[in-house]
Amino acid sequence: MSNSPTRGSRQVDAGVGNDLGEEVTAVEHHRLRASSWTARPGRGGIGKAATIAAGLVLAACGTSSLPANADRATGSAAATATPVPYPTSPITLVVPVTAGSSLDIEARELGDDLEQQFGWSVAIEDDPGASGAVGVAQVLSQPANGYTLLYEADGTMADLIAQNLIPYTFTDISPVDQFDGEAVGLITAASSPYQTVAQLVSYAKAHPDSLSVAATGDVGPNHVAYLELEKDAGIQLKYISTQGGSETATDTLNGTVNFGLVTPSAYLPEQQAGQLRTLAVAATGDSYSPLPGTPTFVSSGYDITAYSLKGIFAPKGTPASIVSQLEAASAKVFASSAWKNYEKVNDQLPDFLNTAGVIAHDQATLTLYQTLDREYLTTPSASPATSPSPSSAG
Repeated sequence: MSNSPTRGSRQVDAGVGNDLGEEVTAVEHHRLRASSWTARPGRGGIGKAATIAAGLVLAACGTSSLPANADRATGSAAATATPVPYPTSPITLVVPVTAGSSLDIEARELGDDLEQQFGWSVAIEDDPGASGAVGVAQVLSQPANGYTLLYEADGTMADLIAQNLIPYTFTDISPVDQFDGEAVGLITAASSPYQTVAQLVSYAKAHPDSLSVAATGDVGPNHVAYLELEKDAGIQLKYISTQGGSETATDTLNGTVNFGLVTPSAYLPEQQAGQLRTLAVAATGDSYSPLPGTPTFVSSGYDITAYSLKGIFAPKGTPASIVSQLEAASAKVFASSAWKNYEKVNDQLPDFLNTAGVIAHDQATLTLYQTLDREYLTTPSASPATSPSPSSAG
């Protein structure tokens, strides 16, 4: 059984985030944005023109992309595998960030649902460090028997591979499925003088390297949002690497950093308590229903979109029949009322992909991050230990 930490308890208005149709399309946009690229005239950047990638399995409004008899492995080699009894002992689900972060919260929910629906015993093990590389290494150091798995965001895994920060590829640790996602938010403390992205940009242009922004590690959607903000706005910020979204939210709240880039489920209680403020969210379009009234970067004049999509990964050599059973159980959890309630309360965007779909998607995501890294990582990001407090920054 997975015991949720304090930050994992979510008492959120159940009415928030009900209208998810637009955001499901937005998540689809994120998935497909690596499919074709065009020059962005006059801006020196990369234009994101999405086209449909063949073979991807799409979901809409919380409906599983699998058919009603989703206990079979659809479109994968596991469909013809000889079943083996599984699980016969507890499963360890490694989460490569700190407790209370979005990934940790969702992994604990998944563990609880697997226990309640199937009687599986799932232990959640937080193993942060090196932008997620420590957790990946921990999973790969264990036998590939389905009893030590990884719960991670697609962009983080793809960027670790793209930057050669881990000596592995998706051949060594492959996605099993994907559940949902959320857009990255730019937050600041309620006591901060900054009310808009425009105010941040104006001050940063006049005072380069004086404002600090925290995000998880040096890879993935939160980090890419920082790189895109610097490039699109023509500013220089001090980048502070954290071990997860909960640390980013805490450091922003207590003034250790001026701003944080983090997915909303890691800071919803603090925002609802009036302690944190979201200046913009990296969603497509002009609005984001999980955070009503919050502008997007796009509506603020910046071409910045970043989504974190989460799911299970298994090491190479995991028996196909076990992958099939994980995939089928995941599909049933996704379709359950308990999971739908979790997604609504935590403002997640439903986006289930089965094994065949998520493998194709993550390969496209890897191409995306290889392209982004070539454009943005021309010089190493600074990671100082301290930064000005909001009161001293303007």
